[in-house]
Amino acid sequence: MTSKLPLLLSVALLGLGCKREMCAQVAALEGTPGVLAVGDSILAWGGRSCQAPPDHAALALGAPVESLAVSGTRLLSGDDNIPGQYDAAQGDYHHVILDGGANDLNQLCECGACDEVLDQLITADGGAGALPTLTQRILDDGATPVLVGYYTMPDDASYGFDTCGDTLATYKERQRALADRNPALRYVDLALLISPEQTPDAYDFDAVHPSEEGAAIIGQAIAAAILQD
Repeated sequence: MTSKLPLLLSVALLGLGCKREMCAQVAALEGTPGVLAVGDSILAWGGRSCQAPPDHAALALGAPVESLAVSGTRLLSGDDNIPGQYDAAQGDYHHVILDGGANDLNQLCECGACDEVLDQLITADGGAGALPTLTQRILDDGATPVLVGYYTMPDDASYGFDTCGDTLATYKERQRALADRNPALRYVDLALLISPEQTPDAYDFDAVHPSEEGAAIIGQAIAAAILQD
């Protein structure tokens, strides 16, 4: 019987080579970052191999993007919370990519009776809450917020997100209301680009986070929103 080990090693080395090539391409981008990314694991996933959505956005823009996004973080509280990420940023940015809120809804109310948490994140009219407060801070600082709305979670999504469909849909309606109130804000609705039916390969092994293909879709959509200027 022919051993499969050489083939497996070749595939692994090819994957490692692709990751190194991606990191080299990202590192080669010149200039001071004018775009910042803050948020949760949807933006942070794949960062160690330079395959996170902000990395793909940087390549599409041809300019570096600074990412402070952290997996597992929330908008309302906790270590590395998203407003705190923005506080920690020290650059002069013209666009700020941000997402967040799903971990709050999953961890604080298990995507069940979430009216109170939803209102703390963003009210039904999009006019108040942690997310509008953060986007207004970004606008007041002279930058354009690029708000990234979540894609649809598959039925087999891990970590409890398989039960979050209805709650995240309500959250997205409120995000759209926020975008309608603020014409300067760019809203990237990932549900229009990624879904279990149309892009099953866009999800990673846990059916929650983006695969390399999914990260590329997200990054390119973010870059397109930035390039609307």
